[in-house]
Amino acid sequence: MLSFRDRTEDQRSHLLLQLRVLLHDYATTHTIDELLVKTLDEMCAYTDSPIGFYHFVEEDQETILLQQWSTQTRAIYCHAEGEQIHYPVSSAGIWADSIRQKRPIIHNDYASLPNKKGLPEGHAELTREMVIPIIRNDHVVAVFGIGNRETEYSEDDLESIGYLGDITGNIIAQKRADSRIRNFANNWSKTFDASDDAIALLDSDQKIQQSNEAFKKLFNKTDQEINFHYCYHIVHACDEPLSYCPFIEMQASNQRESIELEMNDRIYRVVADPIWSDDGELTGAVHVISDITTQVNAARRIEESEEKFRNLVEASPDALYIQINGFIQYANAAALKLFEVSDLKDFINTPVMDLIHPDFHHLIRERVENITKHKRQVPLIEEKMISRKGRVFDAEVATTSISLDREVGVQVIVRDISARKKSEAALQLQNQQLDLIYSSVADGIFSLTVEAGPRFRFESVNPAFLKMTGAHSEEVLGQTLANVIPQASLNQFRANLERAIEEKQTVTWEENFNLRVGQKSGVVSVSPVFSITGRCTHMIGSFQDITDRKLAEAEHDKLQDQLAQSQKLEAVGRLAGGVAHDYNNMLSVISGHAEMALERLEQKQTVEADLKGILRATYRSAEITRQLLTFARQQAIHPQSLELNYAIEQSVEMLHRLINEEIDLEWNPGEEIWSVKIDPSQIDQILTNLCVNARDAISGVGQIKISTRNIVSDESFCAEHPGSSPGDYVSISVSDNGIGMDTATAEQIFEPFFTTKEVGKGTGLGLATVYGIVKQNDGFITVDSEPGFGTTFTIYLPRFKGLTAKQMLQDSGTVRSSQGETILIVEDEREVLEMTKAILTSLGYRVIAVGRPRDALALLETEKQHKIDLLLTDVVMPEMNGREFSTSVQELYPRIKVVFMSGYPANVIAHRGVLDDGVNFIQKPFTVQALA
Repeated sequence: MLSFRDRTEDQRSHLLLQLRVLLHDYATTHTIDELLVKTLDEMCAYTDSPIGFYHFVEEDQETILLQQWSTQTRAIYCHAEGEQIHYPVSSAGIWADSIRQKRPIIHNDYASLPNKKGLPEGHAELTREMVIPIIRNDHVVAVFGIGNRETEYSEDDLESIGYLGDITGNIIAQKRADSRIRNFANNWSKTFDASDDAIALLDSDQKIQQSNEAFKKLFNKTDQEINFHYCYHIVHACDEPLSYCPFIEMQASNQRESIELEMNDRIYRVVADPIWSDDGELTGAVHVISDITTQVNAARRIEESEEKFRNLVEASPDALYIQINGFIQYANAAALKLFEVSDLKDFINTPVMDLIHPDFHHLIRERVENITKHKRQVPLIEEKMISRKGRVFDAEVATTSISLDREVGVQVIVRDISARKKSEAALQLQNQQLDLIYSSVADGIFSLTVEAGPRFRFESVNPAFLKMTGAHSEEVLGQTLANVIPQASLNQFRANLERAIEEKQTVTWEENFNLRVGQKSGVVSVSPVFSITGRCTHMIGSFQDITDRKLAEAEHDKLQDQLAQSQKLEAVGRLAGGVAHDYNNMLSVISGHAEMALERLEQKQTVEADLKGILRATYRSAEITRQLLTFARQQAIHPQSLELNYAIEQSVEMLHRLINEEIDLEWNPGEEIWSVKIDPSQIDQILTNLCVNARDAISGVGQIKISTRNIVSDESFCAEHPGSSPGDYVSISVSDNGIGMDTATAEQIFEPFFTTKEVGKGTGLGLATVYGIVKQNDGFITVDSEPGFGTTFTIYLPRFKGLTAKQMLQDSGTVRSSQGETILIVEDEREVLEMTKAILTSLGYRVIAVGRPRDALALLETEKQHKIDLLLTDVVMPEMNGREFSTSVQELYPRIKVVFMSGYPANVIAHRGVLDDGVNFIQKPFTVQALA
């Protein structure tokens, strides 16, 4: 640091010059902030001042940027915050008068100055100060000062410090300018090389002086291969400029020129922009090559799109027109047709308001103003419009702004909705009618929403639904099934809803509901509603109250049963003589053989023939009982392999008793008839119903024929017999020569309760029963009849290829004997109990015979140590029935086998569960073979 003590004028000038050189040299290697600190340090040394500062003033002349202090100021005297803080001139102390007044100030007695604002915390105490502004173009750009010298500051100090400050200001201005130039050059270079366009600077001879990276990449050349070579050598690989070269054209026109050029399957725009010297001489050009392939292709696509749009507009079924300033300027073919104009030229410049119904003029003007002036979107509207020929029609109008020939116009799309409005009016009327029906219909109607799960929720119900259920609308609407449907019916209701969705069809069922208004019987139908995505969104349902009908049907069934019973009693009356005759005959056989057996025993003769006679009479008596129960429809159903001719032959005698003596019953069995699988009692039931019907169709003397035959059903047979299936069948035909029936009657005869007989003469259930039995056994039935020529019913039963009961009996050989098993018999009839015990004992079984269920249970408690293999129990007994008893036994012997036996008909034992699938049952009377 230089020291200044002897300050003559020459020395002062010399020292200031040295300082100027020093500061210039210092500035070349230091930043502006470092320069400022250096300047302040030299100023303080030159004036013997302890403190010094230098601050910039912003362009607005109202803000100070606190910048730098001398080294000694910062280190010793001043510790206030301030660097890089923007500070308002208006808030600064009296030292800022130099900024406000744009002149230097000297305060040699700072303490005595009025209007001081005080000093910030940590600021050095002031005794005297000298502050000098740096002014450029009448603006204060900076302010600097020194202070607290022991002696007063003079005008010489002001001149010297002002000189140094001015030098520093110039140096700072130059450094900032240099920095801007360097930044500009650096940015220009970066921009030049970062450009995607290929750029080259040419001189007046078209030689390349400089090129950017994109230019080098485009032509795959280095600076050495490009610089100072002719442009056309590089770009076109030729020795002379092209005739259409934009540089040549630029030289001729003295303005920018450009061409489009195709190279390597790409499209480029080549531009030559002139470069002028300061005296206006053309010194070269900026040569720019831009890849415009994407833009050109986009423009082509836009042009093609516009063409397609024009074609689309012309082909559009909706009318479209464009109006500018209230007059038609364009219209498509649909618009001409809608407004009944033959030629577009006649439509151009038509006032738009001529097409608008007067009632809508104000609205349309307002919409156009919103679009053109306020740039607002307007909604789709419906209005009335008028064709050129005066036809008024309803229209749906969409309006948007459009730019046409640099003018803002309005594009209007019009759709004639007259037909739709008419349909909507009809639909509204229909909806009103449906609402009236919905509200007044007697059936309960409801709709459900379907949520995920699925979860169902009531959306709407009609008044009839509320009346039927006794509920209020607020108790139903929005509620789930569980809150509306009674608990007892809920599971089936939900299951049927889910089934309707799964099967995509209506599901109907009968249901009994325990409602607030009492027990209700109803027919419920539900149908799913699917969205276009295939998801079920709603269910529509109805509830038909059939409580009264059910009660009437129950009463009707009761009366029908009474009628049927009376008719049955009448038939039983006819059977009674024959059945009594048969039973008396059998009893005579049994008693006669028994007496002869006793006499022969006394005479020690063989009794085998008498015992076989007793067995035959017993079997025949059991058959009579089975036929009688079949007639009464109380026989248990057990399908078995059956020889059909044998089964029918056993029924013929009973059928003789059901028809009049004047009617001849003819039985014609087929040869080598195949076996079928069916319960014998069902054959009796079929023949009984068909023969009774045939009897009632014959007036006086007549004939009924029963026949059997084997049938092979093929395609031709199936074609002639609807409802049949291919396969082997055995047919049973029942024919009569009665009055016959017409086709209409024949089509209804299998319907329940349909009858052609007089009131009280028939139930209408006979043929329905036959039809049900045939279908139950996988068969089919046909009827052939003609008025006056009688009727033939033919039943087809599938062939069964297994062994018949008779064959199985023959194949079984001898009666199966015991392997040492133990059997518990429980039977309340003593004779049956003893006989059964004797049979099983004779077969080698260990038998425990008990007459009462409770005695048997008590016995089993003490017999736990013994193994019991089988329980043979009667069904109907005192104390408890056989099923209940067997359950108690199985608790003691979980693995015991159970066989039930009974002589009661099916209606007595069925509800006790012994006729269920998988349950072993033997009907009394039974043979030793069956029991074994």
